[in-house]
Amino acid sequence: MYSRNPSSYTPLRESAWQKNGARSLTLGLDELRNERQIAMFSQKDSQAYRHYEEKVKRLVTAIEPILDLSVADTMTFLRAESVWGKINALLRSPCLRKAATSVSLLGADIPALYEFLTAPASSILNHWFESEPLKATLSTDAVIGTMTGPYTPGSGYVLLHHMMGGTGWSYPKGGMGAVTQAMAAAAASYGAHIFTNVEVSRICLNGDGQAAGVVTSEGREIKATIVMSNATPYVTFQKLLPQAALPEKFQAAIESINYASPITKINVAVNKLPNFLADPCEKENEPMPLHQCTIHVNCENTEIINQSYNCALNGDISDRPMIEMVIPSSVDPTLAPPGCHVCLLFTQYTPYHLRNGATWDDKTKENYAKQVCECKS
Repeated sequence: MYSRNPSSYTPLRESAWQKNGARSLTLGLDELRNERQIAMFSQKDSQAYRHYEEKVKRLVTAIEPILDLSVADTMTFLRAESVWGKINALLRSPCLRKAATSVSLLGADIPALYEFLTAPASSILNHWFESEPLKATLSTDAVIGTMTGPYTPGSGYVLLHHMMGGTGWSYPKGGMGAVTQAMAAAAASYGAHIFTNVEVSRICLNGDGQAAGVVTSEGREIKATIVMSNATPYVTFQKLLPQAALPEKFQAAIESINYASPITKINVAVNKLPNFLADPCEKENEPMPLHQCTIHVNCENTEIINQSYNCALNGDISDRPMIEMVIPSSVDPTLAPPGCHVCLLFTQYTPYHLRNGATWDDKTKENYAKQVCECKS
């Protein structure tokens, strides 16, 4: 794994460059460097940032045990109508008891946790900071991958969620494909048989209604005592199982899931390293620390992100979509030929359904890709 430090780079457009020379914001593990970077935009924020991170880490430590709870234990606790019923559920489940204790130890910080779980990210960040480049950069973690904007209630939790794990982001050597190949090799070492390019058409059930295997689109039946699916709940329960196999209430819950996604992923192979007006390469085509970061484009201020979100709600493509770009080849030379690089762009917001009946045909996709690649920072 290639660790990244610094981890976040936000180049500003020329129109947003500061009088004191600040053209970008870089954040990482070095607290003193973070303070110096933020101080270019706000002295107040440079002092507040460390306290903000400490607060968020305390909240994350408190709620992480909740993510390890089983659904059965959680529902038993929630459905208990009496206090004694809830106490009994806690006594029966060590994991539930650990989670409840962890949250209770927050004490005076419980209101802060409630705010993160319910409030918009913008409200939380406005409470802590005043500089827009910092707030907008942090806001990306509150909305990335979700059809929500920085002013949407609940986006604060997504911001909190991205702080979990504690080890920071890294690049796997050989790319993400190396991760799945390692998983495949580990599974095969225990006797697993792996079939690729084989579509599953349905899940087989035995006489008791339990999963007993799968049938492929070619008609081959593969028997199994356990069937796990990484397809969406909609595909798994409504496309691969008979409709009568599940209770109506459960089916209704599956149908109510919102799958709206604002993401268009663009992977690009380039013959030289991307350069930034805000921080030009010191040596031509030689990676600088900023190239190993998550690079935030069109994130000078929170309102740009929100405008892009509103465009998508109306079925329009924003002129300035929020872009998170990574260049893993800047630290892993195995991913591209010498001097060349791969750029992975996570772009949003793009509406799944375009306004006035327009479709994502090849021309629309090509125009959008050109629009993304022409962003200048």
